[in-house]
Amino acid sequence: MISSFVLLEGVITIGNYALGVITGLYALYKATKTEAKILDYFGLIILFLSQIYLATILDFLTLIITGSNMDNSFGLFSLLTYIWIGPTIILGMYIIFEVTIPEKKWYILPIFLVLSIVFEILLFLDPVDSFKISYTTLDGGIIHSSLVYGTIIFVVLSFIFISAFILFGIGFFVIGIQTTGILRKKFIILSYAFIAFLTLGAIDILTAPGIYVIFLRIGELSCAIVFYFGIREEKVEISTSKIEKSEFEGPKISLLTTLESYSRPDDLSDQDIQYFREQTLCIICKAKMLGFNDVFICPQCKSIYCEKCAQELIKLENMCWVCSGPIDDSKPISPIKQEDENIVIDSSQSKHKPKKKKNKQ
Repeated sequence: MISSFVLLEGVITIGNYALGVITGLYALYKATKTEAKILDYFGLIILFLSQIYLATILDFLTLIITGSNMDNSFGLFSLLTYIWIGPTIILGMYIIFEVTIPEKKWYILPIFLVLSIVFEILLFLDPVDSFKISYTTLDGGIIHSSLVYGTIIFVVLSFIFISAFILFGIGFFVIGIQTTGILRKKFIILSYAFIAFLTLGAIDILTAPGIYVIFLRIGELSCAIVFYFGIREEKVEISTSKIEKSEFEGPKISLLTTLESYSRPDDLSDQDIQYFREQTLCIICKAKMLGFNDVFICPQCKSIYCEKCAQELIKLENMCWVCSGPIDDSKPISPIKQEDENIVIDSSQSKHKPKKKKNKQ
């Protein structure tokens, strides 16, 4: 007969796993719907993190069915628990570098790629002696695996955890306080979630918490809920009371990214630009930016565009509406001779090829 502590730990762990999988699948669904690659990667991260609980769930179910723990003679529990850390770190580092320093990410990302591969190799080479096995209570319970201090795998994982704490926790917080509106809220929420989850994870990995593991599981469950609020899409009512489209009437260069067309302004004042940034509005279609779904920031002046408008603008002339710098640094700018012709992007065609319409004299 298993104790109430063991039963509670097992139930909460299953809850953590289920909520993590649901959140990850939801992120993947939203990524597919909005074509947001970063949200796609984030969904995979949540799914990988959820799989860390697989070994605990398997041992819990084995304990209920057979009355004894799963066979761990070859370190199967540690393998099933820690094998997901490598892919999680690689995807997570890719996201943080893509958001913060996209032009330099391939100089830093290989470092964590190598560390993750080294960790996975060390894990498979010695999944028994590198880990200390304990149980929920002194007289038995669910298996708990923690790293042995001083081993090579301990040093590698410690470096990865410290780096993840700085980049995910502190990094997202810094990004949050540097932005405004909904983006500020999202980044700060994710920062808190990562800081809490990594702290609890470090305690879980480095110690034998015993019955206190229940509090760790409850904390980790709370982190999963916070992750959900950090990535979910929020409906925001867009107010155009401060800025009307008539204020931006200029040469008619239309971007037909959805069912509407938007005109490029002759000039944007500093107050207009500041308004767009504070409200996190796309400077073309004036849509509110929601989480990671469709945000694109001009690398030159930090003006905000939704992903669809940015992609169409790159195809059209590759020039930022604010600073006239290149939206895509890898491509040349192609200024449109506005007095001679109108340019319309036909969204009814699958490849969105530009069509030229001559002005009638």
